[in-house]
Amino acid sequence: MKMKKSVVILLCMLNIFLFNSCKDKNKSTFSPQLEYISISCNHSNYNYCYSFTAYTKDSKAYFSADCTIENFELSGKHIEFENKKIAYNEFLKIQN
Repeated sequence: MKMKKSVVILLCMLNIFLFNSCKDKNKSTFSPQLEYISISCNHSNYNYCYSFTAYTKDSKAYFSADCTIENFELSGKHIEFENKKIAYNEFLKIQN
């Protein structure tokens, strides 16, 4: 249950980072065949670094994350996991 809560929190954070981080000046367009999405940020302060990856393989979707969450409840908790299965519609939300 704890891991599911972390995955949901990280998916929410990914959406926030996608819309509030440094943006490329060129508009991106997504192909319906898109299979891999990655966003990351490096910083001299490790607490501000993050990396999120979502990909599909054999009609299944997976999510990986490496980041530090700073909020009242989790206070600087480092979360790192790889290749956790997510619902395919969540991958489509990230893609859009």
